[in-house]
Amino acid sequence: MKQAKDLIKAASNFFKKGDMDSAIANLNLALKYDSKNPDIYRDLAVIYSKKGQKDLALRNYKKVVEIQPKDFKVYANMGDLYTQKKRFKEALTNLNKSLAINPNYVVIHYYIGNYFLKTGEYDKAIASYKKSKSLGSKSARIFFGMGMAYKYKGEFGLCENCLQKSLSINPNDTKTKEALSKIQGSKQAMKKFNAENKII
Repeated sequence: MKQAKDLIKAASNFFKKGDMDSAIANLNLALKYDSKNPDIYRDLAVIYSKKGQKDLALRNYKKVVEIQPKDFKVYANMGDLYTQKKRFKEALTNLNKSLAINPNYVVIHYYIGNYFLKTGEYDKAIASYKKSKSLGSKSARIFFGMGMAYKYKGEFGLCENCLQKSLSINPNDTKTKEALSKIQGSKQAMKKFNAENKII
């Protein structure tokens, strides 16, 4: 057990330095000493997710819930990964499992919002983002998601407001800046078109 703890600690240090491959190597060694430790699988899942290796992340998250079947955070993360992979049936199953265990988990409502955004159910997406906000989330990502939902609904004023709110929380987010610039550009183009064609 001590060997496993030392390897987990070493993996954490490598992770903090951005050396993901060394972190993974240490965690895999730790499994040889403590194969039933859910924290090792959880850490592996997080690293693989950051590396964009979704299938490996999911494989390790599944190991966690085999050991800890009530881990609502892991079900939420799995649901989000399945949403990203557009495997919507598995996404919804895992999101609902997380929600059933802890309906007040702030992050799950954000992930459900993302799910509905991807499936084109924009009103439900907005409702889910608002639920996350009402539970105390101050994440810029909630306002970005809400802004995108309003954009797809054609409600550009509300979209702009949400994107500006997102930028006020995270001023350096290039994705939000680009989205806001496009919306503002479209609004200016529409004003010019209306003026030139005398449309009130």
